[in-house]
Parts: sequence; structure tokens; C-alpha cells
Amino acid sequence: MRPQIVAFLFFVFGGIVAPPAYAQSSSSSTIHGFVKDDTGGALPGVTVTITSPALQVGQRTTTTGADGTYRFEQLPGGMYQLKFELQGFGAYVRNDLQLAIGFTSRVDATMSVGAVQETVTVSGASPVVDLTSSGTSSNFTAQTIETVPRGRDLWAVLDMAPGASRDGAPDVGGSRMALRPDMSSYGVVAQPKLEVEGINITTGGDPQSAVYFNYFGFEEVQFKTSGTDAEVGVPGIHMVAVLKSGGNDFHGKYEGSYQGPKLQSDNLTDSLRAQGLSDTEPLRYHYDVAADLGGRIVRDKLWFYGGFSRQHRQSGLLGFVSGPGADGKYLTGDEPLAYRNGMLTQHNVKLSYQLSTGNRFIGLYQRGLKLEPQRDAGRFVPLVATRDYRDPTWVKKVEWQSTISSRALLNVVAGYGGYFADYSAVSTPVYRGADFPSQLDR
Repeated sequence: MRPQIVAFLFFVFGGIVAPPAYAQSSSSSTIHGFVKDDTGGALPGVTVTITSPALQVGQRTTTTGADGTYRFEQLPGGMYQLKFELQGFGAYVRNDLQLAIGFTSRVDATMSVGAVQETVTVSGASPVVDLTSSGTSSNFTAQTIETVPRGRDLWAVLDMAPGASRDGAPDVGGSRMALRPDMSSYGVVAQPKLEVEGINITTGGDPQSAVYFNYFGFEEVQFKTSGTDAEVGVPGIHMVAVLKSGGNDFHGKYEGSYQGPKLQSDNLTDSLRAQGLSDTEPLRYHYDVAADLGGRIVRDKLWFYGGFSRQHRQSGLLGFVSGPGADGKYLTGDEPLAYRNGMLTQHNVKLSYQLSTGNRFIGLYQRGLKLEPQRDAGRFVPLVATRDYRDPTWVKKVEWQSTISSRALLNVVAGYGGYFADYSAVSTPVYRGADFPSQLDR
């Protein structure tokens, strides 16, 4: 056989017959532990039930092995409850276990001999600690992302992570329309690894990505700024993002915002007027709408999630004009002002199918579209010299998660993340007219 095939088979089967699997998909989490009696002896055959709103099937069950250990793999981030039960012993319940994506937590339990109806419930205990990772990471759940006042661009979430920053001025309320400045970790600009549902969206060797997102559809986003695993082959920030999923109960939301010219002040000074400028950056409108819906197609078997969002900003730009004015000359102060448009539209669909207890399939399709019909506009680039910029982006994924045994886990992902930036000379007719191609005098 070819060397590549031999290497692939060695990699796959080498992982299957390895010792107990402590690695998992970077977007999923694990809970494992040891169950003992009052004397410290291992308790085999204990029924362990895990319950969470984050689980599409509601709850999962396993039993402890001969050595008293148990394990739950492929868990989405969320709040969990563990219940330990064995005939002749009092039940033990652990509440309020907060699990972040990519988190491995150990939860041990001590069960006492007693009547079956006796239950020991532990709430408000010390938070579990991931003892398998030495990295510095920040996790942002959907609740945090949606409540912190900032623009709804995904990269605005990066600004909340300690040690992470972006070049240039801050994006206030999404006014920069997903502009993608370079990312830095503790002041060092380096190539990041940016993953959405396990798909890499990094733009070549650049320290950012041209795949645009609206974080309305994200369940959780993690930024790791140091101490990344060996699977991350670049020195920059490691981002892991997970989209929302459907469940047995239908859930959805919608929101919208609008800003008009009356909410903007004027800082046109006499020195600017002396330069032939009649206005600074007048705003016509900026609206931002989004909605999503998730639920079941077949209870405990097949679920869906879909989301939509759109942003559109139309505003002026300092010195940006639509023509030379009555005198036929530029930069004389009589030029009519032109407006610049920026639009972002996102669609995403996610399907989850529980084929059997240990086999799960996930399909994802996300499409974004960024439009700038007056690209490169400015004081010395009038409307006639701008370009029509169109940037469609995609993230596609098919994933198979299979729990072969307590010692073996198989996770297969195939997908695509990328974009096609088109810098056209002919603009959209609705903004400049059908007979208004771009031109440039040299």
C-alpha cells in the first residue's frame, strides 16, 4: 500500500487501541471520575445519570467499571447534574456543574450504605478544575455574548478576552462593519488558529480571518491565548466556536436595532470648511436585525437550528463626493456628497441526528455575504473611482461522533471554510446606475 495510506491507518487504529482516551474534539467536553464507598473501596456497577438542558436527548446513563470509574464523552458546554445510584446505597447527586467547551472535569463521588430513598445532594461546591490543560483560556457563553453591550460582530468578542487585542481603533457598536484588523496575543501579532465547529477559517498565514460571522448564532466561544495543545501548530490565538443546536423543545429569539441621523452630532470645524469640506461623515441609517429558531424534527432523534442576520449601514465619508460639481472640477467645495454602503448578511443551518446511543451525526452550513458597493471610497477617491466589493464566505461540515467503548472514541470531521473576494469594476445598479462603471484617471 502507499505510504500515505499506511500512515493514515496507523494513526486511526493507533488511537483506537490506545490507553483510556483523554483527548476529545476541541469543541466538546468530558466528565469522568471515581466512585467509592465510605471505606475508600471502588464501587463497580453504579448507575451514573447525567442531565442537562444542553443535551439534546435530555440525559445519558452509564455504569462504573470494575475499578469504580465512569466517563461521559462528547458533551456540549452547559450546566449539568450528576446522579449516582446503587442498590443498598444512598443516592448521591451533584448539582450545578458548569462545563465549558473543550473542558475535561473530574467529579468523584462517595456513597454511603443506607436506605435507597436516602439521597445526598451537593450544591454550590467548589468549581471543578480542568487538570488536563495548562492553557490560558476565556470562555464566553451565549448569555454573556448577548448581554455585554458591544457590536454583534464575532471579532468584537475577542476584545473581551484577557491578553487578546486587535490593531486600530475599537469597533463601537458594530460601526466598522466587521473590519478585520490583525489579532495579537499579549502584544505579539502572530498567526492564529480559528476554528468554527472544528473547521479552520484562518486566512492563509494572516493574523485574522476573512470569514465573517454574526455571533447571534453562537452557543459558546473560547479564546486560548497561551499554553495551547500540540494540535495547534501556530503561535497565535486559538479560537474555538460552537454554533447553537436544536433540542426537543422549540426555542428562538429575534432582535433588531436602528440608528438614524438625529442620533449623530456634527464636528465640522472652520479649518475643515476652509479645506472645501461641507460635512464630516453624515449617517443616513444603520440597522441590525437577527432571528433564529431551533427544535426537534423527531423527538430524541433528529433536531434542527437555523439563524439569519443582516446589518446595513449607509453613511458619508470625509470628503467623499459623487461628482465634480457645477464647475467640473474636484476639491473646489461645490461637489455633491456621496454615501457609502456596507452590508453583512448571514445564514446558518445545523442538523443533529442521534443514530444510536454511541453514534451521532452533525451537519452544518453557514453562508455569509459582505457587500461594499463603494469600496476604497475617500476624499481623493470619488464615487466614479470606487469598486464594487463582494465577499461571500462559507463554512460547511459533516461530522460523525462514535463512542466505541470507554477506552476508544472516534471523531471524523470533513468540511470547508473559506471565501471568494471579488473586486469588480462594475457596481450594483441600485447604488450607481447600470451605466456607471468604475474608472480611474492616472
